[in-house]
Amino acid sequence: MAEIEQINMFDLDLNILDKHWLEQPRLVFKYGNKLAEAKEALERAKSVHEVKRAEIMADIIADPERFSLKKTTADVIKSTIDVDPDVMMAQKIIQSSKYEVDICQVMMSALDNRKAALENLVKLHGQQYFATPQANDAGQEVLKNQKANKIKDRLRKRREEV
Repeated sequence: MAEIEQINMFDLDLNILDKHWLEQPRLVFKYGNKLAEAKEALERAKSVHEVKRAEIMADIIADPERFSLKKTTADVIKSTIDVDPDVMMAQKIIQSSKYEVDICQVMMSALDNRKAALENLVKLHGQQYFATPQANDAGQEVLKNQKANKIKDRLRKRREEV
């Protein structure tokens, strides 16, 4: 499951906040399901590991000579079980499954952070934080007069030069 697709969830376009919000629940559901699947796989791996350990223990107790054991103390049995190839493989599968759960939990955390970022961007947008400055009517009149005065000054300078 390490093939979790890379979504560009950190590049939020301020012009399409509505689309980001609409995709958020879908992403949470999608990766929430992946997390549930990863947790289920981890539990299955743990069960297989326990069964393998129990089977090896039963085999050791039934026929210790087959495992070249002279004594069958608890420590010797545990050590023999721990180095059994099937038990070791089951342990590697558990470790891999734990990693997948961790990756999915990181993804869910990232989605929580994305949600918070979207909430804050929407608040800033509502406060017109991203708006371009605009002059009110009085300010526009002043700008218009300044522009007209500049044009008059240029014309006057040209007349004086001629």
